Amino acid sequence: MKKKLIEAFAAANIPLEKINCLLPFFKKHVKNGGSIPQAPTLRQNYLPSVFDKHFQSLKLLFDSKPVAIIMDETTDD
Repeated sequence: MKKKLIEAFAAANIPLEKINCLLPFFKKHVKNGGSIPQAPTLRQNYLPSVFDKHFQSLKLLFDSKPVAIIMDETTDD
């Protein structure tokens, strides 16, 4: 469940730090919600494997295929 939670937060572009604010809600309304650790623990223990899984899927997707990289050099001023 912890890896799925990290994947969901990443897909929604929600910083893992927001999990700390939701821990009381998880504990009250989610079965085994009290077993969800704080963001630093998730980042240290679970995020690397989620990142590696995503990275490997991208490598397979782009393997031996041409890739175009487009950059915008304008500033955000």
